[in-house]
Amino acid sequence: MSLDFNTVWKDILRTLAYKRRIETLCRKSKNYVIRIKPNTIIIQSLESGKLRRIRKKDVEHVWKILQRNKRIKSLNELSELKNKRICAIVCSILASLDYVRGECKDRKVVLEFIK
Repeated sequence: MSLDFNTVWKDILRTLAYKRRIETLCRKSKNYVIRIKPNTIIIQSLESGKLRRIRKKDVEHVWKILQRNKRIKSLNELSELKNKRICAIVCSILASLDYVRGECKDRKVVLEFIK
């Protein structure tokens, strides 16, 4: 799928504006959207209460890998992002889009485009 990332980012912001909860695909960790800014999404973990900042550039990085490979089979493919929790949340955010499917297979996050 050759969707421009700016369109994807707008879709994400629109989706998260009404869907305020993000659950990670494998661990099922619940997170709530606290604030949406033009280049950042602030979420809070329900379990720990910790705030996390999801940067637009991190989401774009994962999107580019998904576009290039057509599928992400593990968070290990996203090694440039050091924080695995952020990786898991970004994958869950992308999976909330109508054109991306996300699931947990053999305890690994899998993302792919919906055809």
